[in-house]
Amino acid sequence: MKFDDRIELSLDVELTTKEFKCDEFLSKIFSNPILFYLSNDHLALPVYTVLNFQNKVISYYNLFSEKNLQLVKEHNLDKCSVHSSFSIGNKGFYNFYFSNPELKINLFSFMDFEDLKHKFFLANDIFNGEYDFVNESTGNDISRPGYFFLGVKNKGLNKYEIYSCSYDLKTKIKLLDVNDRKYSPHDIKSFGNYLFATEFFEQRFKTKTSTFNDSLDLYKTFKKIGNIKPYLLYELNKQKQNIQVLNGKILIHKLEEGNTEYKFLETNFCPSHIEVIDNNMYISSHNFIMMEGNIYLNPASIDLYRYENDTPVFIKKFEDPAGFRFTAHKAFKRNNHPYVVTIGHPNRLFIVDGISMEKIKEIDLGGETVLNNEDNKLFINQRKFDDYDPLRFSDTEISDDGNYLLFWDQTFVNLLDLETYEITKIIDFTFKGFKQRTYHSTLL
Repeated sequence: MKFDDRIELSLDVELTTKEFKCDEFLSKIFSNPILFYLSNDHLALPVYTVLNFQNKVISYYNLFSEKNLQLVKEHNLDKCSVHSSFSIGNKGFYNFYFSNPELKINLFSFMDFEDLKHKFFLANDIFNGEYDFVNESTGNDISRPGYFFLGVKNKGLNKYEIYSCSYDLKTKIKLLDVNDRKYSPHDIKSFGNYLFATEFFEQRFKTKTSTFNDSLDLYKTFKKIGNIKPYLLYELNKQKQNIQVLNGKILIHKLEEGNTEYKFLETNFCPSHIEVIDNNMYISSHNFIMMEGNIYLNPASIDLYRYENDTPVFIKKFEDPAGFRFTAHKAFKRNNHPYVVTIGHPNRLFIVDGISMEKIKEIDLGGETVLNNEDNKLFINQRKFDDYDPLRFSDTEISDDGNYLLFWDQTFVNLLDLETYEITKIIDFTFKGFKQRTYHSTLL
C-alpha cells in the first residue's frame, strides 16, 4: 500500500510459515484467512498470526527483532497493545490499540503485505492537530466504498472528532464534532444509512452531591482503606455516597452529505462493540467500571436493533446471570437464520437466536465450570483471570455455512460443531514460546 511521508515508524517484519493438516471439508467452509494474536508477557507488540485453510498454512508476522524493539522504545510505542484489526483485503490490515485514560495512545498501524512492513501513524500527523486518543475498533463507511472511520480526541478540547478516511489515508473527510466528551469513541460502524459509535470510557455516575462522567474521577473521591480490593471499596462507597450508575450512550448520525447533526441512544453501562448482519445490528455493553482493573457491576448485555422505515429501532436485549463482559460477539447466519455467539468472561460461550434473542445453548470452554449462577458477581470480581489464563476465552470465528465455529485456547485452534456441540482440537498454533492473547479476531 502506497502512503505519503506521514508514516511515523516503519518496522521490518519477519514472516515464518508452518503447514498444518486438517480435514478437507474445512477448506470449503472457512474461505477467508483468520487473524489472531500471539504475545509476550513483557512486550506489547504482537505476533500477527494468520490461519489459512485454503493452503493449510499458518503465517506468523513477527516484529520481535532487537532493532524493532529499540525503535519502538525510542518512539514511546512500547505501551501499545493491539485491541482489534480492520482488513482491507490482500493489501493488509489496520491495527487499533487499547486506550488508557492515563496514557497518550494517539496512533494506529498498518501491516503491509506488499512490502512486509509494519507502519505506525500518529493521529497528529494524519489530521494536522494535537490528539491523545484514537478509537479502538472500526468498520467500513458504507456510504463511501474504500473508506473507513477514525475517531480522535484531544484531551484539552471537550469534544471528539470522527472522520471518513480512504484506505490509503490520502483523503480525510471530517464528519462530526461530538461535543461534551472526554474520550474518543470505542467502536465505529455503519448500519443502513447511519453511523454508530459506542462510548466505552464515558462512564457516568450520580452521587448524593455530584455527577461524574469518568470512573477515574469518581474513584478519586474514595477514601482508601488499607489493602482493600477495588471491588469492595466500590461497594462500600456505593452505599456511603448513594452511587447511581447511569445509562451508557451510543452515538447515532445519519450519513448524508453535509449533515453534522447527531443524537444518542441509551443502553446498558459501558457500551462496547457493534456487529451487523442483514437488517439486524447487535450492540454489546460490558457493564463494568474501570477502577484499578475492572469492577463488574452486573451481567453484560447485547441489544438488537432492526432497520425499519429508514430508522434503527430497538427490538430486544440478551442477558444471562452467568454472562459477564461479552468481550466480543459475532453475528452469523445458519440455514438463513441469524444467530449471535459470544463468550461471557471468563469461559462461558453462549449461542443466541438472533431474532428472539433467547439463549439456545451455553458451553463452558476449557472443560471447567467456574460460574455457578449463585454468587457470580462476587466470584468474578474476586478471581483474576489474566490474559493468558487457560480458562480465559474471548472471541470466535464462524464458518461460511454457519455450522462450525473456531476458538483458541493457549495451544490449539478448536472446532465446535454447532449441530452436536462436539469440540475438537484441530491445529497446534504455538510459536517460539509466545502466548495467545486475542481480544478480537478478524476475517481477512
